[in-house]
Amino acid sequence: MAEFVSKVEVQPEEIAPVEGTRQRILCELYTSTPCEPCIVPDLAIDALHSTLSEDEFLLLTYHNHKGGPDPLANPDTLKRHASLQRLTPDNRYGSPMITLNGKLVRMGGAFLEQIPQWQSEFLTMLQPLRSKSTPIKLSVTAHAENKQLTINATSEGLVPPLDNIRLKLALAEEEVYYVGSNGIRTHHMVVRYMPGGTNGITATGEQFSHEEVIDLPKIKEELLNYIEAFEQQSNYQFGDKPMHLKKMYVVGFIQNEENNEILQSVKVPVTGELDYGLFDEITGSKSIASTEEKPESTEPEAAESEKPTDEATPAEKPAAAETEENSPAEPKAEEPPAEAAPEESAPETTKEPEPAEEPAAADTETK
Repeated sequence: MAEFVSKVEVQPEEIAPVEGTRQRILCELYTSTPCEPCIVPDLAIDALHSTLSEDEFLLLTYHNHKGGPDPLANPDTLKRHASLQRLTPDNRYGSPMITLNGKLVRMGGAFLEQIPQWQSEFLTMLQPLRSKSTPIKLSVTAHAENKQLTINATSEGLVPPLDNIRLKLALAEEEVYYVGSNGIRTHHMVVRYMPGGTNGITATGEQFSHEEVIDLPKIKEELLNYIEAFEQQSNYQFGDKPMHLKKMYVVGFIQNEENNEILQSVKVPVTGELDYGLFDEITGSKSIASTEEKPESTEPEAAESEKPTDEATPAEKPAAAETEENSPAEPKAEEPPAEAAPEESAPETTKEPEPAEEPAAADTETK
């Protein structure tokens, strides 16, 4: 699969200059590692993410349990996913789902050989968004020191009233190596935590000015506690639980809660030392500094630490996403027993999907 995708050439049109501040495109991808219909969107968007400039295109990936258990899911990603319910005609949501600056994209799964076509259609949707300007500016800094992460965020150019406007923050891991049962091995910009909560931060004046100090060991502790609780309730054991959280970024975005539109976004690296204390030992990680401060040591250590364990063996890779477009994936043989609730499909499905053998706990986590 990786060999096939490496042959796909991404050739977007040249980006036009804008007057003032460019409005970045925030692509939010809702996916699941057992989800076969997610393969084409995951790989196509990932290729675009590595090609387009961060001055115009940002990516956040939210994992969930649609299609089967996913160790990269967490309470914040599940809540963010559930918030899409109000955007669909029948209040249903599944995987894959995609939003561009908050607007739901009606594109689903496809066969692997259709990746270039899927990508071309997606670029067509992106094109009018690539040259938009905005008076809104958003500045974010994120620095780790003494086992704490300090985030500062300020805005300019917003016009009161701001009753329906929220500042949202996502702490995302740049790259996670995990062999999902759908065959995808590398996952990018994986959301691990949302500082300030999924509902966002309210402006206290005419602009946003927010500072937050977060306990780093607590982030890993909460993630581990969630995974353990999920395993107990679903009677399922993950072979691998990647949780290094060493090369991290904070993506900030300003969103209108009334129409879901994202007005501006920005991505910054976490600088300093990401030290999670005892939980680094529990997760087999090392305390290292950010790439910006110690480039000679950060990337090699992160790459070495994120190799799969002996327990995580790749599943047989499908020749194509054979399930119905936007329908949930059929979990593999090792997934939990059949008495679990049937899987929900993404909103644009036109054919009744086959029920997935998702663990009972998965649905309860997705509001």
